[in-house]
Amino acid sequence: MIQALPRTATYLCSLAAVLAFLAFPALAAAQNADTIFDDAGELSDAEERQVQQAFDAAGEESGQPLYAFLAPETGVAANDGAAQRELLTQEARDENLPQDAGVVFVAPDDGWVQSGNLDGVSEQEVYEAMIPDFRDGDFAAGLVAGAGEIRGEPVAAGDGSAAAGGLPGGGLLLFLVAAVGAFLLFRNRRANRRRAEEERRAAEEEFAGLTTRLDEFDGKERLVSGYLEAQRPLLDQRTEAWVEQKISDARTAGFAREFNDAAPILTSNPAAASRKMENGRVLLEGALQDLAEAEKTMDDYRAADEALDGKLRAAKEEIRAAEAAEQAARSEGVAAERLDLNPEFDRLAREAADRAARREEFDPRENLAAVEALTRRARDRRRALREEAAAREALPDERHAAEGALVRAGETLKAYERSHQRALDGFGPAALEDVPSPDELSSGLLHAEGCMDRADRAASAGRFAEARSLLREATGLARNVMDTPGRLKAAVAAADRKKREGEEKLNELEARLAQAKANEHLMDPYQRQRLRDYEYQLGNARYGFFGGDWLTALLLFEALDNDYMYMGDPSMYSGDGFGDDWGGGDFGGGDFGGGDFGGGDF
Repeated sequence: MIQALPRTATYLCSLAAVLAFLAFPALAAAQNADTIFDDAGELSDAEERQVQQAFDAAGEESGQPLYAFLAPETGVAANDGAAQRELLTQEARDENLPQDAGVVFVAPDDGWVQSGNLDGVSEQEVYEAMIPDFRDGDFAAGLVAGAGEIRGEPVAAGDGSAAAGGLPGGGLLLFLVAAVGAFLLFRNRRANRRRAEEERRAAEEEFAGLTTRLDEFDGKERLVSGYLEAQRPLLDQRTEAWVEQKISDARTAGFAREFNDAAPILTSNPAAASRKMENGRVLLEGALQDLAEAEKTMDDYRAADEALDGKLRAAKEEIRAAEAAEQAARSEGVAAERLDLNPEFDRLAREAADRAARREEFDPRENLAAVEALTRRARDRRRALREEAAAREALPDERHAAEGALVRAGETLKAYERSHQRALDGFGPAALEDVPSPDELSSGLLHAEGCMDRADRAASAGRFAEARSLLREATGLARNVMDTPGRLKAAVAAADRKKREGEEKLNELEARLAQAKANEHLMDPYQRQRLRDYEYQLGNARYGFFGGDWLTALLLFEALDNDYMYMGDPSMYSGDGFGDDWGGGDFGGGDFGGGDFGGGDF
């Protein structure tokens, strides 16, 4: 078992004792019966004893219990007397402070002090006695001076500005007299106790969960170790060593050390303890994974050993069935070569039979995998022979179908040649680039005829499945030829539609050009040159359209239709650049001569 676990248990017990003590902070307070509570950490031990003695003496003389508190940051502003009184009254009631207690409360971080319910003494005088030392940062001396004022001892006069001054650091110091003396410290003390209780509960829950996981690991480790001892006679040396290493890795994973280191600092340094606990949990999960892998390996090993004999029998039956199928296929003219699986089977069977004497090197998992592969080969052989028999039966019908498809494809090709030539004459090669040419289809038919010849030779040799595959390839090529006229028809329809659209676009562009030329007298030389360039480009497009390269011309039509170089800002066409729109409208009585030149299609 893991040697670090007892140390973990020791630390857990120690931590439980510490947490139990922290759960009852009142016990610690009761042991000292302190009336000085320095939660702000401003007093040393010696200073706290000095202030304690001074307040005890003042309390004995006045007959009134006195308390002094130095609180950390309260969150109450120094100038918010109403909030202080309301809060302190509620805190005093919550903490059951004696009704006759006199209190002095100092909030160094917030810069204010409060005293209340001091019998027989001016609280203003007590305040003035304390403030000079407080302003110097000497809170022990200030509290002793306040206790002396309560006892009636003379106090050296301080700075006249003390009553209106503040604590060191610029904080405003105000004097407040509460009807019921109390301090915000009580709220801080209660919050601290709540936090301590929450941390204690969290620690207890965390350690409870940790203990559960450690118990789980302990049980798993015992189970796997016992499993290994039971399986040693079965395991080969390599697998046995691998399992032992996995168990050893789990035992020495180091999670116990992390938990042991975390236990004593869980309350003093919870952040560091949390990191160690997290590291320990990760290591523990890894150790459990190692044990699970070791257990699974032994399960697989045992299952393979138990299944091996049955798998050998099944393999032998499959081999015999494959041999019988070979004999039947050869009798029917199938070219079935003998697939002799018996030598390999005999070797595997001998190894399995001798495994008890060869435990040091025999792995039943490897032997089982080889037997299953042999079984699959025999089964695949039977399936291939069944396919050969089926092909032999279907071959006559499929050959007849292939021959008919080739005849129809030849007839289709002759008609296609004429249709393709008419399409070329009418629309050019660019319009037919997505459909095959007659030469391509003719080459496909020649290949189909070759498939027919090879299929006949394969059938004569008894390779019926191969012959069937070749016949199907020939049929597919023939069908491709027969489907091509439909593709040609669709391409011609698309080309015809585009050509008609091109003619309409050319007429539209020429009409716009004529309208623009009618306004040429309004153009400046630069604009006239641009108009000449446009006319030249349109002439080239017209020549290409009627010269056979009509698809390229369509692209140029589209570019000219989207050319805005003659329109743009209408002011650029006016006589002075700022007047009317070049010819009394949008470029010549409308959108460039009454059309859409520049503002629409052009």
